Amino acid sequence: MSPDQAFGVLRRFLADSRHRFVSDDLSCADRVVRTDLMGGANQVTDHYLVALARQHRLSLATFDEPLAKAFAGEAGLVLLLRGTHP
Repeated sequence: MSPDQAFGVLRRFLADSRHRFVSDDLSCADRVVRTDLMGGANQVTDHYLVALARQHRLSLATFDEPLAKAFAGEAGLVLLLRGTHP
């Protein structure tokens, strides 16, 4: 996917009536990111987004099956999207 295509997808998400802004209000001092489930530093962003979803009582939708499996014990927190994606 090109950057222009990615921004097109983002603009469609923003235009959706279900869209809502989520404040980035987590602090590293709070230790709410599940570092015990991380295999490496490359997973920090994904796990931070999961913690943000948890904090705001939302679900994180992803195409990342390993991420969804890592949080399978927290029902509804990480939702695996199936099928084709851009």
